[in-house]
Amino acid sequence: MQLREYQEISQKTEMKVRTAGSDVIVPILGLAGEAGELLNEYKKKLRDGDAHEHFTDRVAEELGDILWYVAATATKFGLDLEDIAERNIRKTQARWGTHDHHTLLPAWAFDAKCEESERLPRQFIAEFRPLFENGGTQDACFHRWGADG
Repeated sequence: MQLREYQEISQKTEMKVRTAGSDVIVPILGLAGEAGELLNEYKKKLRDGDAHEHFTDRVAEELGDILWYVAATATKFGLDLEDIAERNIRKTQARWGTHDHHTLLPAWAFDAKCEESERLPRQFIAEFRPLFENGGTQDACFHRWGADG
């Protein structure tokens, strides 16, 4: 199912709000309430461990309820869920890149397009210690070693 289709179908299941002027806040409050229920299920999992036999089903149910309220909120503000999803992906890719876990170089590294000799080391160990010269101390100095020591 596409997000746009889900948004259209879910809108048909919305109950009318009886208090005038509160039709926008009700789905936002519902979203907050369902997020709380999701947290409650996770709390039960932490407390009960494997004894919480229906954890996965309960999480799926709560996420479905959250999705419904997200769709309702988007509709109230005249927004399209597919557009929201696409914009969010563009934002996160611009911020973090697209990680290819099969390569050593993260795609989000700002110097990823530079020659390897011009890139910053991906790992290093830093040690800060006082510098002793002529029997006294000076400001701390910084030593950097590459990944190979």
